[in-house]
Amino acid sequence: MRTLAFFVALCASGLAQSGRPAGEPVVFRDFTLQSPTNLDPALANNVEFLKLQAQVFESPLEMGLDAKGRTKIWPGICGLPRISEDGLTLTLSVRPGIRFHDDGCFEGGTGREVGPQDVRYMLMRHADPGVQSIYYGAFVAGRIKGLDQWRAQAESDGFADYEAEVEGLTVEGRSLTIKLSSPYPQLYSLLTQPWASIVPREAVQRYGSGFGERPVGSGPFLFKERDALGTIVMVRNPRYRIPGKPLIDELRFEHVPDIKVRTKRFMSGDLQVVDLWSHNSPEFLDRFGRIRPALRRKGMRVAPGTEFEISYFIFNCKNALLGKKQVRQAMCLALDREAFVKAAAGPGQRLANLPFPNAFPESAMFDQAAAYRFAKPNLEEARKLLAAAGHPGGKGLPEFIFDFPGSLGPKELAAYDIFEKNMAAIGLKFQRRDGAFDRFMERARSGDLQLAWVRWYADYPDVENFLLLLRSNENPVGNFNYGSYKSGEYDRLYDRMARLYPGAERNELVKRMVRIVQEDCPWLMLYYSRADRVVGRGVSGYRHNVTNLSMRDVGLRSPR
Repeated sequence: MRTLAFFVALCASGLAQSGRPAGEPVVFRDFTLQSPTNLDPALANNVEFLKLQAQVFESPLEMGLDAKGRTKIWPGICGLPRISEDGLTLTLSVRPGIRFHDDGCFEGGTGREVGPQDVRYMLMRHADPGVQSIYYGAFVAGRIKGLDQWRAQAESDGFADYEAEVEGLTVEGRSLTIKLSSPYPQLYSLLTQPWASIVPREAVQRYGSGFGERPVGSGPFLFKERDALGTIVMVRNPRYRIPGKPLIDELRFEHVPDIKVRTKRFMSGDLQVVDLWSHNSPEFLDRFGRIRPALRRKGMRVAPGTEFEISYFIFNCKNALLGKKQVRQAMCLALDREAFVKAAAGPGQRLANLPFPNAFPESAMFDQAAAYRFAKPNLEEARKLLAAAGHPGGKGLPEFIFDFPGSLGPKELAAYDIFEKNMAAIGLKFQRRDGAFDRFMERARSGDLQLAWVRWYADYPDVENFLLLLRSNENPVGNFNYGSYKSGEYDRLYDRMARLYPGAERNELVKRMVRIVQEDCPWLMLYYSRADRVVGRGVSGYRHNVTNLSMRDVGLRSPR
C-alpha cells in the first residue's frame, strides 16, 4: 500500500523533530463525536467533518491568529489576493511547489503540482448541478460572472463541461482572476474555509461518488482508513509544502461520542486531548478555572480555544411587550451576568459587551467596559426603565416563556435559577421550556420564541458573519435574526458595510452599528465561548479554532 511505504520511510528517518528514537512513530489520538463516512468538502458541513477535512485538504487562503489572538488571513495554497479598486476583481496566484498527495488517480501514482486551474475547478464544482454542493446557494450563486449561466447550461445538457469558458473565471499563467457580479468582500474570508478546499479533478473522476470515502488533497496528512469502530486514521504527508511539518506521524480520530467515556480515556492516557464542558470541568478545574495541581503535575494543561462563539439571549422584538426597548433594557440591567455565566459555564469566561467575539480585529476599536452601559446589573435603573415603559414593578406584563435549545444539565439549571431570581427582583415572571433541539429551531424560524438562549459561532473569519444576525430578513430559510429585530438605520449601515473590504470606512460603519445594538438591546449578550481543551503531557502547539482545525503545527514529545 502507498501509505505503508512512506510510513516505513518516515520511521527510518530518525524523526528528529519528535524526540523519539528511530523506528517509533509519533501517534496522536484525538476524538470525534461522529464518525463521518464522507469527507467531500462540497458535501459535508459539520464541525466534526471540518476537523477531518482540515487535515487532508487545504484552501486558497488560511485563517490564522496574530500575536494578540485576533484573526488574520494568511497565504495558503495561494498568495494573498490582489483586489481591484472597485472590489469586483480578485486575482489569486497559486504558490509554486505545492503537490497533491500521491495516489493512483495520477499518472504513475505521483501527485502532480497544484495550479490555478484547480482553484477554478473548485468553484465550478460547487456550481455543478450533478455534485449538489450544499454551498452553492449560500456562497457561490449570483456572485461570479457567468457561473450561474454555466450551471444552467449543465442542467440543460445533463452534464457539466469544465472546459467551457466562464466569464468570471479565467486562468493565465499561475493566476486565476475572479470577476464578481457585485462587491463580495466576504469571499476573501470564505476562501480560507474547508468548503473552498482544493481537490484534484483526477481523483473526483476516478472515484466518483466514493471520493469522500477516500479523499485526496494537498494537506499535511493523508487519509489512510476508517475502521469498523469508526476510527479515522491519517498519516503524515512526507511531501507537504512546509518543510518539517507536520510534526505527527499518525493521527487517530477515535469515535467517542460520550463525554464521560472521553474523559476516562483521556485520564488513562488513551487520548491526547479532551474537550471541556460543564459535565466534566469539575474533574479538571478548580474554582478559579485553573487546572487542578495534581493534574498539572502529570503534565496536563488547558489549551485555550479561540473566542469564535458568542452566547446570548434573543428577545422577540415582534412581541408587543418585548418590542419595547425599555423592557429589554430593564432585563439586561436586572441580570447579574457574571453570576449567571459562572454558574452556566464555569469561571474564567469573558463577558460579551459586543455582538461579536474579541477574536475579531474590530473589537480593538472599543473600550468595551466603558462603552456598554448594561455591562453590570443595576436594579434601581432597571425598575425606572420598566416604569417608563408603563409597567412599574412588572405591572401588565405576563409570565414570559424562556426557551432553551435542548435539555438542561445541572449547571444550566443553576444559571436559570439565578436568572429567574434576578428578574423577580424587578417584578418579572418566567416559565422555562426546554426539550428537543429540532422543535426549538422550528419555533426560532417561525418567530415563536419570546426569550431564548442561543449561540452562534463563526462560519468564516469576518465580523460580518455576526453582524448579519441582526439585519432584518423576511426569508425564513436564510434568516438567523431569530428575535425579528428591525432597525432601518442598522439595515442601511449593514448593507453598506457588507460591500466594503476591511479598512477605515468599514470600521466606522461597524462602530455605528455596534452603538445601535448596545442601545437597542435586541440581545442580552452573555459571554464569548472558547471551546477550551485539556491536553496531556508533551502536547505542544494545540489550539482549538473552529475556523482552522488543522493539526499541522501540533507536536507530541512524550510516550503515550
